[in-house]
Amino acid sequence: MPPNPFDNITPDPEKLRQVLALPAPTTTYAIHFTPRSGSSWLTDICANTGRLGRPGEMFSPRFVPSIAARMGIDNVDDYARAISRDRAVAGVFGFEITFFQLRRTFGGPKRFLTHFREAAHFWLIREDIVAQAVSLSKKAQSRIGHAVQGDADALARADQAFAYDKDDIAKWVGHVRKMEVQAEKFFANHRVAPIRLSYERMTAKPAQTVVNDIARTIGIGPVADDAAPITTGHAKIGTDKNADFADRFRKDHAGLVANLGIERAGLLSALDGNEPGPRRGWWPFGR
Repeated sequence: MPPNPFDNITPDPEKLRQVLALPAPTTTYAIHFTPRSGSSWLTDICANTGRLGRPGEMFSPRFVPSIAARMGIDNVDDYARAISRDRAVAGVFGFEITFFQLRRTFGGPKRFLTHFREAAHFWLIREDIVAQAVSLSKKAQSRIGHAVQGDADALARADQAFAYDKDDIAKWVGHVRKMEVQAEKFFANHRVAPIRLSYERMTAKPAQTVVNDIARTIGIGPVADDAAPITTGHAKIGTDKNADFADRFRKDHAGLVANLGIERAGLLSALDGNEPGPRRGWWPFGR
């Protein structure tokens, strides 16, 4: 069983008291996502508005131990209360989280929803799961996820060294699909109706439009001026080689890809507002 991310942390009541003395956020939003779906770009532009908090993966088991140690916190309940105050900006707290992170850090949906049921929930996927898996395979091989992490020469070398591995891509397809299935079960079982968006539809919009739509959805917008472009250090590392490998994989695994299309049909049609049950809020990307 994976270790508890709060193991081996020495509590510091005074540090905790100081953080909890900060005002609680008045608006909270959660971005549920799968990897390589544009979440880093989305959270970066949200943070750069200065109005949408500092959303990040602060509930990832990779980051919780160091953040919790700095705050002197040894349990998830105090951590959730503290981090929402520490990372809030102008009364807004945002964060991104995968279902796997939710399960590891909170122990499951019940405790997570104790803190965040009333948040505005977004659900970010990638419509092209094969391209997503190719991107994950490339990231695993190169250790570079975004252009912000390396210079042009490093990115070029990474692309040159990127090798086609159909088994590795298939592994990542399965990984993403499992995350999608478990997230959808979470939403259905716990009556969470997220605002649905996708990498493809989101990145087709200007950054200003994206952040203003989020702000309006959570009730505070607009937060960006179309005359003042939002800057971001994040850029795609996908190249023609990514596209070629995706096409090659579709030919090598035509049956798998066809089954994925059937399995994911409901997930994708939900982007057009066809999912069953109530919808919370308004989101223009799927209209």
